[in-house]
Amino acid sequence: MINLSARLGLSGIVGISLLVCLSSAVSGCKKNAIKVDDSSAVFLTNADLSPDGSLNESGKQKLADRAGDASLIVRISRCKISDKSLEQFAGYPNIKTLDARGSALSDGAIEKLKKALPEITVNK
Repeated sequence: MINLSARLGLSGIVGISLLVCLSSAVSGCKKNAIKVDDSSAVFLTNADLSPDGSLNESGKQKLADRAGDASLIVRISRCKISDKSLEQFAGYPNIKTLDARGSALSDGAIEKLKKALPEITVNK
C-alpha cells in the first residue's frame, strides 16, 4: 500500500486538496432542482431574493422552470425570506411543501398562503 503523505509530502497533499476544491467550485453544486420521491425540490438562496426578501427574477425563473412538475418542494437555505415571497408562492399551485426553517415568516402570511394553496405544508 502506498503512503501518500510519505510520497507527496504535505505540500503535495495540500495541492491535491486545493485542486479538488477548485474543481468543485468551478463545476458548481448543481442543486437548483432535484427529485425527491415524486416531487421536485427547488433550492432558493440569497441570490434568488431581492433585498426586501421577495423573489427576484432568478428565483421566479427557478419556480417557472418546474411549473410542469406535479409536486414541488421549495427549500429556503439560510436566506432572509420575507412575507412578500409567500404572496408570490401563491401563484405556483404545484408547490406542496415550503421548507423555510429558521425564517422570520409571520404566522399570518403563512395562513394566507395556506388559504391560497390548501395542500401546502410549511415548515418554519
